[in-house]
Amino acid sequence: MEEIYPEDLILVAVMKDPRDLEIARVLGWYRIPLQTAPKTVRVDWVIFFLTSAFGEERWSVRYIAKVLGHELLTRGELLREESDHPRADEPYFKILLGPLLELPRPIPAEKWRRFTFLYTTGERLTQANDVRDLRVPPSDERDRLWKLIRERSENGGGFSVSTMQDGNGK
Repeated sequence: MEEIYPEDLILVAVMKDPRDLEIARVLGWYRIPLQTAPKTVRVDWVIFFLTSAFGEERWSVRYIAKVLGHELLTRGELLREESDHPRADEPYFKILLGPLLELPRPIPAEKWRRFTFLYTTGERLTQANDVRDLRVPPSDERDRLWKLIRERSENGGGFSVSTMQDGNGK
């Protein structure tokens, strides 16, 4: 596994459907509706919090992937077999991922907390014993985290559009 540095910016995303985990594993991408997207998607890693749909793995963080980039597409372009979906024309971020890897140890959520997205750091990830430990409490560390998020957002990491014409970027 590629090294995770203490200052790496990590997005904790909620994974609601096993099909989406399989898309991340096999096709190497994850989708986020633009309407509900976090402040920036320009992060180093994404980790997935698994919901009740995942049976024994539910309510835990178990998987991580390096973020390679992102594109802005419609849901219909992402999921061609769902071209008649009510949100088929809505914009979604397609987060391009490296290999989906299992964490050395799962991070459980002892108490269920509802969230959509959460930012954390590599340092917090490596030290977490519970999902609540990923949250950065008010501190100098939190100030540094929000400064990093602001910088990445201002430098085109949030709602930017990139497209890939073919595998060579043309």
